[in-house]
Amino acid sequence: IPDLAAKYFDNKPYFWTGGYFVASCGGVTIEQLKKYVENQVLRYLVWFDRGA
Repeated sequence: IPDLAAKYFDNKPYFWTGGYFVASCGGVTIEQLKKYVENQVLRYLVWFDRGA
């Protein structure tokens, strides 16, 4: 995994860039959105830590 991280992620524990994404999220609160985003980050970290 360290070789892949160096090759594809510049040795950073993430693959996102400085870009942004905009979409409509009707019918949910800002707290629900925050929890969703936090959960996505945690799922990625668990996946990355397992060496998947």
